[in-house]
Amino acid sequence: MIENQSKYASFRSVINAYLEKSFCITLVHKPILRIFNHLLTGIYEKYNLIIADSHNENNNLDKNLLNSEENFFQKYSSIKTKYEDKDELTLSAIKSMEFIFKFAFKSRELLSICNRSSYVNNREENFDHEIENIFGKLVGICRLNYKILPNDNMIKAQIFILKNVVDLIPILISSNRYSMEFIAKLYVGFFSNQNVFKTQFLSKILQTKLFDFSESRKILLEPICNIISVSLTFEKELEGSKMTQEIELVGKVTAELMNKLEMNKIDEIRDEVIQVSTLLPCLTGLFLYINDRISIKQLFGTNIIAIMRILNSDCIYKLIDSSDSDESISDFLTNHCSSYVDKLVFKYLIKQKEINKESKTSQIKMLKLIYLCNTLMKEEIFPKNWFEFIILRNQVVFHVLNKIGEKLVDDYLENFDQINKIIWTDYFDCLVLIAIDPCLQKKKSEKSKFSQEKTVDLRIQIANEIKKMWYNLADKKQHFIPDLVSSFIKVSLLPLAEIQCVIIPIIFDMINCEYVNKGAKIGFDDFLVPKLIITTLDQQLEFEKKDITFRHSFQKIMNEKFANHSNLKNNRQFVKNVVDLFDLLIEYSETKIDSSDQLKCFYLNEILNFYRNLKRYDIYVKYIEKLRKIHIQRKNLVCAANTLKLHAELLYWTDQELEEHLIHKSFPDEKIHKNLKELLFIQLIKDYTLGQAWEKAFEFSKILRGIYESEFKFDKLCGFLRQQAELCENIIKNNRFECKYFLVGFYGRKFPKLLQNKRFVFRSEPLEQIITFRQKVESWFPNSERISHSYPVTKNETESISRFIQVISVNPIYEPSYNFKTMNISPMLIKYYKYNEINKFKYSYRKDSILNEDDPTLWWLIEKYITISNPLPDVINFYEIIEEQTIHISPIQNAINIVNERLEMLKESVNKIDVKNQVSEADKLLIQGTIDPGVLGGLPKYKKFFIEYVNDEDTKNISTLKELINETIFWGEELLEMSLNYLPTDHLLNIIKNEQLPKLKKLFDISENKLARYENNATLFESTPKISSKPPNNCDQNSLNKSFLNKVQENYTGRTILSYFGMCDKPNSSNFAIASNNSQRDSISSIKSLNSDDDFNNRKIILDETLSSKRPLRRFQNLNSSSTSNSNQSSRPISNLSVEEIILYPSFQNFDQNNFNKLEDDSNNKAPPKPPKTKIAHMIAKDYSDQNIFNETSVNDQNKSTTSLQFIPLKSLSSKTNSDSILNKV
Repeated sequence: MIENQSKYASFRSVINAYLEKSFCITLVHKPILRIFNHLLTGIYEKYNLIIADSHNENNNLDKNLLNSEENFFQKYSSIKTKYEDKDELTLSAIKSMEFIFKFAFKSRELLSICNRSSYVNNREENFDHEIENIFGKLVGICRLNYKILPNDNMIKAQIFILKNVVDLIPILISSNRYSMEFIAKLYVGFFSNQNVFKTQFLSKILQTKLFDFSESRKILLEPICNIISVSLTFEKELEGSKMTQEIELVGKVTAELMNKLEMNKIDEIRDEVIQVSTLLPCLTGLFLYINDRISIKQLFGTNIIAIMRILNSDCIYKLIDSSDSDESISDFLTNHCSSYVDKLVFKYLIKQKEINKESKTSQIKMLKLIYLCNTLMKEEIFPKNWFEFIILRNQVVFHVLNKIGEKLVDDYLENFDQINKIIWTDYFDCLVLIAIDPCLQKKKSEKSKFSQEKTVDLRIQIANEIKKMWYNLADKKQHFIPDLVSSFIKVSLLPLAEIQCVIIPIIFDMINCEYVNKGAKIGFDDFLVPKLIITTLDQQLEFEKKDITFRHSFQKIMNEKFANHSNLKNNRQFVKNVVDLFDLLIEYSETKIDSSDQLKCFYLNEILNFYRNLKRYDIYVKYIEKLRKIHIQRKNLVCAANTLKLHAELLYWTDQELEEHLIHKSFPDEKIHKNLKELLFIQLIKDYTLGQAWEKAFEFSKILRGIYESEFKFDKLCGFLRQQAELCENIIKNNRFECKYFLVGFYGRKFPKLLQNKRFVFRSEPLEQIITFRQKVESWFPNSERISHSYPVTKNETESISRFIQVISVNPIYEPSYNFKTMNISPMLIKYYKYNEINKFKYSYRKDSILNEDDPTLWWLIEKYITISNPLPDVINFYEIIEEQTIHISPIQNAINIVNERLEMLKESVNKIDVKNQVSEADKLLIQGTIDPGVLGGLPKYKKFFIEYVNDEDTKNISTLKELINETIFWGEELLEMSLNYLPTDHLLNIIKNEQLPKLKKLFDISENKLARYENNATLFESTPKISSKPPNNCDQNSLNKSFLNKVQENYTGRTILSYFGMCDKPNSSNFAIASNNSQRDSISSIKSLNSDDDFNNRKIILDETLSSKRPLRRFQNLNSSSTSNSNQSSRPISNLSVEEIILYPSFQNFDQNNFNKLEDDSNNKAPPKPPKTKIAHMIAKDYSDQNIFNETSVNDQNKSTTSLQFIPLKSLSSKTNSDSILNKV
């Protein structure tokens, strides 16, 4: 029942009650102890004899092995037979050991009471001697080495003893027969068994009263420390999870030991501290060795902190100094370092720190101890919410480092070698790690039970310790420059003025030391200390906000130091640079994670400019990658390409090897300038292409193409030329959505410094409206107030503590870098430059905020012309305004500008319809807004200028306005009629044509004769010449040709003839060509005058559109086909059309100078009718014998003209023309 404790656990209380109340046998202790002793003696003698015989046989290996084995097994069989039946009984007795002792001690107690005498007077009973014998047998059984001859019963006996023997301690103590020291000595022998950890023997004994008394604790502590050290000392590599579990078990026992010791005052356990300090080397080795088991590392770390907490100076020095301190490291590892783990740790330190193996053992031990402190601070093994423990760790490590510092000053400054430098450097680094630990900072330490004053005091103590140790280096300081610059900067960034006043002078002392050593050889800009100061600030402030007190302390202390230094006083610009960088990085770090990407890009661009000005390209490249990453995430590929271009600009087309900071993360294997630059250019072209900036892609592709051509890389060149062709095709054919531009002002003192009371021009997303854009900007700064007007803000807004945001739409000002007016340029290309690569803008607002909306004669405007620092788009999508000009616009000039703007819109729509052959809803709205405006009055409201404006100074402007209105009505009518050709059944357009248009003409007294002259000003629009793949209808062409020539000869002036035929010379000769309209970028035709009239019949026109009719030719339906002016034309089929040019050879045998004079006279007497608004190519070929693409016409039919005509819709052009000089020559 007692043996099976789990099954009959409830009976234990029954037995205990029986012993306390009912048990009364006084002499039972004698047989119980004698029998128990006999059983223990039997099992001990049995297995001790077996082990002894096995040991003797192993020592006589020179004998016959077969005879030895036979003798051994004969003896083993006889012993087994003699004791076999008692093993189970003995094991049961061991399990019941607690109650055996309870019965025995209760019986002896009753006997003493019965005899009215104490045990001292009854020594003849030999009770205490029997107890000692039993413990001796128990210890003897536990000391048997089961590894020599494993046996299940022997192992069971040892485990059962260790599990149950601890339960005897309360019985021994409560009997009052033995002292605590005597009881502790009884248990010392059990610690030699390796199962003390598995059986929880150590854990149980630590919880007993033996550890509450110093006399018993001193006796037990030594064997406990020995067994822990032995368990943690390994002679080979640790393998398997089983070994890991054993290590973890030892660590837990060590933790329990330290918890028990910490319950006592430090003064009471001074003797125990020396004993416990012997555990530190083995714990340190395993802590530094184990990296993959964070729980074990955490366990051993807490144990090390607990031991270091109670160490005094003598113990620390003892860890460093030993009898082998002067021995070399190599000899120490060979002769004295028995632990496999320690050897690995020492070898790792030697390799990592590049230590000479001939250094002293004391130096490597000192380095190991400092490395342990560094690891305890660096490794994030302790959870962040362990605030109290982490603060305790910092205090303990600082206490140890303080003792180490005394030793360093005494013994490690003389004979200063490389290992001493490493020791000192690691010492300073560890102090810095403690000072900057997050748990010591103000906000986080508030959650700790430790007072805030203590944490602040600790940081100040560390700063003073750094100062003391730095100046103790004396002339050795030069060895630590610039290695310690970054560490000291980190401490100076702590938000305590006391610390900054201590550390910042040390930083200047470093600058001075560098100047003393090499100031005469190099300039201040090449000093390493200033560079490292900026680098460290960048690293520390990039994402972590620091206190502003550093800025003021650094500026004040450094300016004083530089001013007082005779040789460095001219380098105070460095202080300003540091302060500016601090401000930049502080504002950047204050941007929230969820803040606008555009704001982040803005700050990154400012930082880029700062480092570019300082020529710190190592940091500059890092921020290029950050900025590009944001653009890629936002799918802003144009800005991403512009950002990557900054990196490419740092590279050369040479075979020079790259510096480390220039290596690109996307191409880490490229180490040559030329190769990396080529790859970056390819990526640039790809990004520009995907971002639809095909012009920029083409620009960089030309550079790369030149490189390939110069190096004869035709394999790459062929594919590259195809890519260029695709870019050109995209430019000509594909439409792109324009981006709008907005002026955004940030007013008020609450904005960041870089935005405060400044104005910027933003480039919006494609098709983004001002309402959406304004809401997006206001979301960056919640609770900001909106300024809805476009007027300049007042001082109340700029000086306010609130936030005001003003958003105004601005128009880009196109300033072409090329003279596109004289070049044959695609309108798609010109359209790109109208909205991209722009740095000048304009906007306007009314001079009077309150005025009559119906009276345009009172609309005075103020027009603002603004310039930004960089053209858009660039590496970011907005830049600050750097220049502004103001112009006052009178009402009449404002009217002229508005009407002219509407006129240009009409012409652009006519062009678009001609190209696309379709009418959009926007075109219909434009027609309605021009002819029949629903709001704001439209053109009729400008009638007031003709009535009320009688000032002589404005007469010219009024005439200009009249002309513009007439021309606007003309182009509106033209757009209306073109739209009706495609939408003949559109009800709205027909109403406008039949009802509203006549009213508008009548209002401005416009007749057909007045509109005719605007038609005469139309010129041809050229781009790429094209040919129709469909042959024309010969019959229609003949009739049109005939009618057309009749009209030309009868009615039209020389100016009209030019507008029809376009005059230029034959190839390779300088004759007539059609003049271009210099005031309109969309008109790229050019006109060259003839040197003589002899070449009049040799005229040609270059056509740019497909030679097929795009819409019905309404102007030629009523032409007089009966005219005889065309009777002399030859009847020949049209020749094959050329791709580059189509030559026009009209038959003018009888058309001489007199005809021109007659035409001019007619034009003076009578207004000519409207000419057709179509391009007409009069195609007559001299040789038609080999034509295959057109149907031939019968040669015999001489009365019927077979001349073919192609009609191409006329592009809308500016009313201005340069053909006057040509007409004079004609």
